[in-house]
Amino acid sequence: MSSTKPRELARLDRVPLPIEAARIGVTGWQLTRTGARVLTKIGGRGRFQDKVLQEIPQTFADLGPTYVKFGQI
Repeated sequence: MSSTKPRELARLDRVPLPIEAARIGVTGWQLTRTGARVLTKIGGRGRFQDKVLQEIPQTFADLGPTYVKFGQI
């Protein structure tokens, strides 16, 4: 058997708390905007679930490419 050295892996730095808080805030803001868009459409025709489903793709697009990929899963 040949002995091989384990590869050295790069270590990632922790994300600073203010940046993480800002990311969570932006995500929450987009979800709030989506909720507001759905609530403004409640009076119209159609089922509530259909109205929510129509807004979800726009929400993922507003959040950016990482969330778009998540929405595809």
